[in-house]
Amino acid sequence: MPTGSLVRQLDRLLNNSFAEDQEILYRARVLAGIVSLYVLLLVFTCGYMIALAPLSISSIIVTTLLLLVMMSGYLYVLYQLKYGSDYSRCIELTVLCTYAGVVSGIALSGGPMAAPGTPIMIVPIIIAFSLSTRHSGLKWSNIVFLTHIAMIAINEWVFRFPQLLDTSRMLTHHIAHWVVTYFAIIFLMMVFESITRRLKKERDAERDRYAYLAAHDPLTGLANRS
Repeated sequence: MPTGSLVRQLDRLLNNSFAEDQEILYRARVLAGIVSLYVLLLVFTCGYMIALAPLSISSIIVTTLLLLVMMSGYLYVLYQLKYGSDYSRCIELTVLCTYAGVVSGIALSGGPMAAPGTPIMIVPIIIAFSLSTRHSGLKWSNIVFLTHIAMIAINEWVFRFPQLLDTSRMLTHHIAHWVVTYFAIIFLMMVFESITRRLKKERDAERDRYAYLAAHDPLTGLANRS
């Protein structure tokens, strides 16, 4: 899909008020794209869990309910992007949904020392740093770190987390989750780099425009004495 067409499609998901700030508009477009992909991924995963996953009925029900709750959260983010005007609220909800889903998945697949999804705990931090502010990134870094430590302590001294995954396929699960983690990190870093490059280009264009206006007569376009 051409870039211009993709931008138009993403703008349909956004409230017109985001256009008042170019930085927020660009970040909101990226957020809308990411959340839409998350929803599609969750739909696909739910279908796989119900139709093909080699799990017990109870495990499938618990996992599917978790995925549906996450999907509801992401759909609410899309609703807020379209009919709300608070970008910071949307990004915080996205990070919260991602964090809650990852932590719940780890808790249901053996705990932080055994769960193949443990590396994905870094994804909420990357989303917060890439699409929100440094304050938000540091806040979620602390939350994720403390959660990780608390889960290890609970697993060691309170109770063992349940294991809903097929333990005979743990190698496959670990490889799949590491691949997801790598691609998520690469994608989000590319998003961050793209945002930075786009904002620099816009700042440079704005600076050149003001430099031209300062050096030329606005009516004739001829260089002025100053």
